[in-house]
Amino acid sequence: MIEVPGGKIYYEISNPNAEGIPLLLIHGGPGGTYSDPDYVAATDSFYAEYLFNQPRKDVPECRGVSGNADRYNTMWGPTELTATGTLLDYDRSDRLSELTLPTLLTTGGFDEARPETMVRFADMMPNASVEIVPDAGHMALVD
Repeated sequence: MIEVPGGKIYYEISNPNAEGIPLLLIHGGPGGTYSDPDYVAATDSFYAEYLFNQPRKDVPECRGVSGNADRYNTMWGPTELTATGTLLDYDRSDRLSELTLPTLLTTGGFDEARPETMVRFADMMPNASVEIVPDAGHMALVD
């Protein structure tokens, strides 16, 4: 466990990946509970830094939108920090070269979907480019 601004994050170091880099696995509180108050506070701190990089704005187009949480939790899991859902082992990056239409990948400068990752994906596609939105987080269209 490590202390972070706003709470605690529970983690473990796994075996190195193919590049020899040890992986940091972040998970819920004791017993893997994602509702642990310290864990919730830590994820809120992370989201404040990387999900929205600007102060939250009222986005009229998003008012009244609901129902996404159940789908998101099923596909990804309860937090951005750890994939536990049905997409856990989903990887189709080996097929990106098949995308031949012009493709624009966008990312925020402070996005958890790192700009370096988007550039790597674009390099795998024959007709792709990347636009980085400076000073934006994961919600670049809102930031």
